[in-house]
Amino acid sequence: PFRIGDRVDIGNVGGYVHDIALMHTHISLVEKDEQTGKMAYIPNEMVLTQPIVNYTKGSALVWSEIKVRVPPQAEVKKAEKKLLECAEEAVGKTMKAASRKWNTEVKPEVRLRIEYSASNEAYIELALRYLCSVRELQTTKSEVTRRIIAKFKKTNKKKQNLVSAYFYYIIVIIFIVYVVQP
Repeated sequence: PFRIGDRVDIGNVGGYVHDIALMHTHISLVEKDEQTGKMAYIPNEMVLTQPIVNYTKGSALVWSEIKVRVPPQAEVKKAEKKLLECAEEAVGKTMKAASRKWNTEVKPEVRLRIEYSASNEAYIELALRYLCSVRELQTTKSEVTRRIIAKFKKTNKKKQNLVSAYFYYIIVIIFIVYVVQP
């Protein structure tokens, strides 16, 4: 189900397969999409009995997601457009190449939903989804996040009243990765 160099989760242990020996599989650990420098030795018995997720099987690309919260009074269409521009700037070439390879259109997308905070205040959550290399996941997330912050800051300089509506309300950025199944 995997080979040396693959990014896998075996049970609750995740990382890059470093070596496959007779008794153990050696994994370079990954936590929160960052390599830790730690090595885990997984008994091969676990490989046979635990669920395995291989992020690189079939494709080295995975869906990544950045969630941004804005207040209900924010100009959602403009915020959505800015998020899509940020993703296009950062991963547009990668996604176009995937579209050609898979012979189907693949492009960044934004999903919207209304949520409520613990203090029962409503906000709109915009989830930006895009494809990126599993090996460059955290680097790409950081790049897209930097672009988002810069783009909203630029808008805020033009319209001071948007500072509270956009930049200061980027409260939580949550990343979720989905395995790509072409």
